[in-house]
Formats: sequence, structure tokens, C-alpha cells
Amino acid sequence: HTIYVYDWKKKSQIACQKGHQDPVLGAEFLPTCNNKFVTYGKGHIIFWELEGHKLVKKSGLFEKHAKPRFITSLAFNAKGEPISGDSNGNLYLWNPNERKISKAKMGLHE
Repeated sequence: HTIYVYDWKKKSQIACQKGHQDPVLGAEFLPTCNNKFVTYGKGHIIFWELEGHKLVKKSGLFEKHAKPRFITSLAFNAKGEPISGDSNGNLYLWNPNERKISKAKMGLHE
């Protein structure tokens, strides 16, 4: 899968970069920054930064948490920090600068 960023006003492509080999279910720009966004999907969450015409890709670090089969949703708290929901019923609050989970609520499907 390939990620493309376009300037809709100029009707031109700004950047493109290989995304992830597995399905990507969504993409969201951080509400506090117009050059950073997050993609998520099967077994991954990726933090992106647009630097001029180049996309810099950095995977989220699950560390002590089990990597989920699917990250199915993404929202943001009042501070603009990403919150992901996964197929196991877990919610993770992410520090977007460190790409690490700062808080977790596990097994909320139960």
C-alpha cells in the first residue's frame, strides 16, 4: 500500500511513500499539527510526518502490550493525543512524539 499526500487547492501531489504491507483501515491528521498524521490497520499504527516533499514513517511501539490483530478506530482527546481502539477491545492513548502507549484500558468488550 502506498500513502499519497495531495495539495487539493493546487491539485498536485506533495509526497508519496510506501505504507504498510497489510491493509490500512484509516488515516487521520493530528488536530494540533497539519504536517503529522496517523495510519492504522491490520497489526499496525504508523506515525507520519510531512517534511517538505518527503514523508517520514515511524511505527508505533507496543512495547509490553500485545500487538493487536487489527486497530479498528482512532480518535483524539482534548490535547490532540491519539486514542486507538483494537479488535481485542483495548483502548490505547498514544504519545505521538515518542510513538509509545502512555495509558491502556484492556478488554473493554467484556
